[in-house]
Amino acid sequence: AEAARRGLTALVRIDADGRLAIEMGSPLADGSTLLLSLRHPSEAARDQTIVLSGRDQVFTGAVSAAAGTRWDFVLADVSGSWRLVGRGTAGADPIPMAPALDRS
Repeated sequence: AEAARRGLTALVRIDADGRLAIEMGSPLADGSTLLLSLRHPSEAARDQTIVLSGRDQVFTGAVSAAAGTRWDFVLADVSGSWRLVGRGTAGADPIPMAPALDRS
């Protein structure tokens, strides 16, 4: 509900080499830390969580997500006060993230 109230959205990009970039739809406070969880649809052993730091709207990092694999994504602040969710394929088009509450 907090993500929806704040109007938060994001785009996640993962290139074929595992470089990760998250662009928030609106700026966050400087020094914000985010957690991005990637959940594999059938193999829990491949799940991973990445800690990201950034400024304003851009957060970067690296993942070991296999290109061409479809993942469920959960992006949250470290306090757990808001959460964005999305689903997409690593190494393909940017993955839109929206408030979890808005998902049907």
